[in-house]
Amino acid sequence: MAADDGDAPFEPQAWTPPPRPRPNWQGPARPGYAEASAAAHFVAAPLLTAASLSLIGVISADKENFGWPGVALLLLVLATVFLIGSIQLAFNARKHLYSRQHLIDWYGEKAVEASEVLRTQQGNDRFLWDSKIPRAVNWFNAGTLVLGLSVAATLVPASESPQYPLRWAAVGLTLAGVALECWYIKHIRHESDRPAEADSDDSSSAVTTGKE
Repeated sequence: MAADDGDAPFEPQAWTPPPRPRPNWQGPARPGYAEASAAAHFVAAPLLTAASLSLIGVISADKENFGWPGVALLLLVLATVFLIGSIQLAFNARKHLYSRQHLIDWYGEKAVEASEVLRTQQGNDRFLWDSKIPRAVNWFNAGTLVLGLSVAATLVPASESPQYPLRWAAVGLTLAGVALECWYIKHIRHESDRPAEADSDDSSSAVTTGKE
């Protein structure tokens, strides 16, 4: 007698995991920030470093005309270290910043679209850039602040200077500019953090670009 369907022996089937979603291409969280960072670290920082080194040479050659030559030289050297350090840190971070289009230019569109490894690597490198570039920004900001203080120390007049009051007035204006720079750094950092909090629900659309 043939067995009914209800009497058929149970045969377990092998479990197959669902397919993993393809990783997205990571675009800029803040469009334009990479270009602004490059302008600061690879254009402004070298120019400010050159200015610091020039002032070091001037003060060393003619320190009798400066009220605080030692303080000014110390601050200028410190500013130079911070600015050169920001260049090095930004250079180390910059190698992790590239887009899908860069990969297409290097490997061709067909190879790029077929490779999940490149998608994953690009996302990992974007994370590394996001984690490393703030250190370069902090060093650059410290360099500009210390450079401002060194300019103030350079302007301190010698006791016999005929422009004694005017140079002290210039010192005051320079210190006011340094205070304004401190406020601006704090303000711009607060502004740069605001979009991530306001648009947290749309973060996936804000940081992904390119084809799925």
